[in-house]
Amino acid sequence: MSIDKINRSRTVLKEILEKEGSWDTSSISDLSNEEIEILLDNKTNKNDSKTLSDLGAGTGLFLSLPHKLFDSINLKVVFYNLSTYGKGSRVTKNIKDKIYRLFEEEYFGEFDSVIIIVDEEIGETINKSILELNNSLNNDLNDLEFPDEIIKIMDDKDYHLEKKHFRNVWIFDLTSISVNLTKNRFVPEHIIIREENKIQEILEQSNCSKMQLPIIKQEDIQSRLCLSTPGDIMKIMRSSKSSGTYAFYRLVR
Repeated sequence: MSIDKINRSRTVLKEILEKEGSWDTSSISDLSNEEIEILLDNKTNKNDSKTLSDLGAGTGLFLSLPHKLFDSINLKVVFYNLSTYGKGSRVTKNIKDKIYRLFEEEYFGEFDSVIIIVDEEIGETINKSILELNNSLNNDLNDLEFPDEIIKIMDDKDYHLEKKHFRNVWIFDLTSISVNLTKNRFVPEHIIIREENKIQEILEQSNCSKMQLPIIKQEDIQSRLCLSTPGDIMKIMRSSKSSGTYAFYRLVR
């Protein structure tokens, strides 16, 4: 396992989250590779839950980033199944059970979301497990009411989100998140549209319904980099010599 790759992943994560705009990234400080190695060696203590210790080495690398609007809501960043002796054991579909238990044990808050970073390529089985996990988490959320403070903030800021925009999990492999793909000149800019009133404006301008839009899958790397959820609209900025820069829209599914 590359300590340098872990360090670069922190830098890239800070860049993409600053662009996404919802989370306070000030706690992601610049560290040396030696400091990263020390954090990787940190062990859970006897008072920590077994679920936490089962996540492997690297709990010292975990991050908790507060939402810029909702002080009580955080984005948790989990470096999962790392090892101080190279690669950890293979990530399996029980990842969804371990993360779900951390919500049950209140290590994560009710409305928190989670980014998981693993040191291996993410296959279909793991992607399916994360989708199942998100379905379970969202179903749980349907039984909860928004706290009054969250409703008041959304009304005051005229920024209205749905429950589906909370309590989500996104997964990245260490290799892809250690390079900022959003800065690649061959990749058009992707901008996530979450608010339903803005989505309806786009649909009216485009004279179409959501279901008539082309699809971008939630597990697509650009969807994940924007922290999208199903039903969001992805605004993709394309350019050509004849038309200049123009917006192209896709439905996240």
